Amino acid sequence: MIYKKIIKLVISFCLVFIGIYNLFFIEVSEIKFYIKFIHNWSLSLLITHLIPSVFISLGGILLLKFISEELKKINNKVITIISIILILLSIATPYLISPIAEYALTDNPELNDNKKHADLIKKYINLNELNSETTVVALFSTNCYYCFEAANKIGITQKFKSFKKVITLFPSLKKDAELFIRDAKYQTEMKLCSKDDFLNLTGGSYPKFFLIKNKSEIYAYSASAFQNRTIDLLSSNK
Repeated sequence: MIYKKIIKLVISFCLVFIGIYNLFFIEVSEIKFYIKFIHNWSLSLLITHLIPSVFISLGGILLLKFISEELKKINNKVITIISIILILLSIATPYLISPIAEYALTDNPELNDNKKHADLIKKYINLNELNSETTVVALFSTNCYYCFEAANKIGITQKFKSFKKVITLFPSLKKDAELFIRDAKYQTEMKLCSKDDFLNLTGGSYPKFFLIKNKSEIYAYSASAFQNRTIDLLSSNK
């Protein structure tokens, strides 16, 4: 009998520990989940935030049940109320520790009405030569972690889905840009631009993205706006 109790206690603690452990690796889990199971960044984000909650809730409820059996004095209503509170806290915790970005599940490009930006883009890209209806123009710095993270996410998507044409502007040496593309493992047409033009286009905050539609309309995404939902919309099944 004592062994069964010990096993129950160990299982409950293990479940809670697994849940807490996964809280600190949600971003890594999101990528693995996308690759192995669902090729959808929005769903992967939501599911990987829920997984720790499930483990913590199950472990907490088992632990609470174990304590109530030992004490035999806790009212069933009290146990129910505590269980509900525990489940709600378990669901909320992943979002508190690793909050979902404001734009992660939305797609809000802004129509670019800045003539200077449009002229700078046309300086490096001939819009009339674009074949696809939609082209993504990414502005990456080779020493920017968030730029690399975004490029890598695009590369992962390209392995499983058809992604819109990507053109990347780098304010770097050619060899540095080539190394960045190789390490990030994404497919793109590379363009080198001056640092002044790069800063004028990004406003000093990068990565920055532009979307060219129908060879004429230019939309802008800030770094925070180009997230899961947008990448899903720019990709389609092969």
